[in-house]
Amino acid sequence: MAEIGIYARVSTTDQDPQRQLAELRRFAKDTYAEPDIRSYTDIISGTKLDRGDEYQRLRSDIEDGILDIVIVHELSRLSRLGAGEIHDFLEFCLSHETGIQDLEVGLDQP
Repeated sequence: MAEIGIYARVSTTDQDPQRQLAELRRFAKDTYAEPDIRSYTDIISGTKLDRGDEYQRLRSDIEDGILDIVIVHELSRLSRLGAGEIHDFLEFCLSHETGIQDLEVGLDQP
């Protein structure tokens, strides 16, 4: 059974992250046999320098070896601060043997 983390971020309280979460959950269930899915959701502008509480919890669970794969709707959900922050997250996942997938461009980093 794969331990899957799904991460969704919206920028304002006017936006609803449920669409992202539903698509991520459906993808995980269609792709992995009996996945154990953990959800992480932040409502925070991607231009903020601080990261959301759920993003920090996601990183902590990766660091603790809890997750096998992280799935995001699109890589920009991880950060609007640019490629550097996204690259850091990808490297962080790799260094902790956690794969990452996105639904937008089909990144599949085992």
